[in-house]
Amino acid sequence: MNDIFHIEEPELQFGQSKHIDIKYGILNYGVFDFDLENSPRKINVGIIGTNDTILKTKLWLVECAKKIPAKKGTTKLNLFPYFPGFNSETAFYSEIVNETNFNGSISKHDVEGLTEIKDLEELVTESVNLFIEQLAYLSEKQIKLHVIICAIPLELYELTTLRSQLSNSTLWNFRRMLKAKSLKYRIPLQLILPSTYDSSVIKKLKIRPVENSSLQDKATIAWNFFTALYYKSGGVPWRLIRNFTDLQTCYIGISFYRSLDNSSVQTSVAQVFNERGEGIIIKGAQAKFSKVDMQIHLSADNAELLLINALKKYRQEHKTLPARIVLHKTSEYNQEEIDGFISAIRNLNIELYDFLSLSKSMIRLFREKGKYPPLRGTFWDLDEENKILYTKGSIDFYQTYPGLYVPRSLHIKVAWNEQNIRKVASEILALTKMNWNNTQFDNSMPITIAAARHVGEILKYVPDEEIIESRYSFYM
Repeated sequence: MNDIFHIEEPELQFGQSKHIDIKYGILNYGVFDFDLENSPRKINVGIIGTNDTILKTKLWLVECAKKIPAKKGTTKLNLFPYFPGFNSETAFYSEIVNETNFNGSISKHDVEGLTEIKDLEELVTESVNLFIEQLAYLSEKQIKLHVIICAIPLELYELTTLRSQLSNSTLWNFRRMLKAKSLKYRIPLQLILPSTYDSSVIKKLKIRPVENSSLQDKATIAWNFFTALYYKSGGVPWRLIRNFTDLQTCYIGISFYRSLDNSSVQTSVAQVFNERGEGIIIKGAQAKFSKVDMQIHLSADNAELLLINALKKYRQEHKTLPARIVLHKTSEYNQEEIDGFISAIRNLNIELYDFLSLSKSMIRLFREKGKYPPLRGTFWDLDEENKILYTKGSIDFYQTYPGLYVPRSLHIKVAWNEQNIRKVASEILALTKMNWNNTQFDNSMPITIAAARHVGEILKYVPDEEIIESRYSFYM
């Protein structure tokens, strides 16, 4: 114990070969499903926005069908490569189709009318309703749309964001409420802000920008946008590598979120993922705050029910149960939860399982020489229960540390493990590369936890009685 070692960067499978890097892999080997019969070769895309934002979005989509040069002045071409263009001839081997009748127009007058609303909740709700009305209109036309782009007007974005910042509130969130209200229409949404297609907008903003694209070059913006859009349309850009000797494993992330009225804590949502990165959303029962350890926990019955429901969904998708279960949880396990999860696993005759809790750690390591942080993949086996993993850090392939701040390590607390801990840590590192919204592969959290939290933020706006969409692509 108390050993420090480095875990090699996990490779991903692309269309014609393997590589550690997402952009390099797509550029050189194509998306994973480029030659599969049911992959999305023509993607019908609708656009909702004002006439102005619809037009600017259409022009930007046309621009991005062609090559976009790499970031100016950079020597880090592995970190900032050119974008190959979203077209049927290269990389994604797919193209956007947008006909006039695919779009829904919001009047500029209605957007301007929002300025009269003083209450933040009402403002966000009415802003969302402008898009939902057009979404309902497009769904009634029974056009086969794979994805709808919501082209947010600058005025609406500034208004809702400014009010949220002034009130110091994260409760009434335009994006999350829009995603929640759109679920029943069963068409994934992709939001686009004015700064995506017009970088000069950032200088005009009256508020501090909150979206990542405000700091990104044009090629990187295109990489992230079109990779997410491809996934939402049913494509598989890349997948984890699974050796034929590996057991079929189901990775589940469990998190928690508070109800809108703050009266209860819902079991989050469990995400069930396979090596292709396909996510299945399960809405769990209520959880409770424990005064014993000051953390949120499930009862034994609710833990058992959550896992049984998750594995039922898994069996519906795969026609079989997995040989192994890996649970990633945002809080530590108490004995009730362990008993409930084990009861579910034994009832389904599954023999192998690993229970891990994952959280950000303040423990940091420093290199003896050099100015860069430790390498991503640095692993510290502290003791039987506690492990430290650098999911953010210096990356040889990028020839730099690609972050803005000193990276925090990931604390892995082991409640139960069957698998070798190095294998478990390598799996976590690989799962950080399964975020379809970001083509820079060094995400801090595995997709199990990141998605569980993300979905919980949206489901708090969904009434308990409503049936939720089970595919993760609807929540991205």
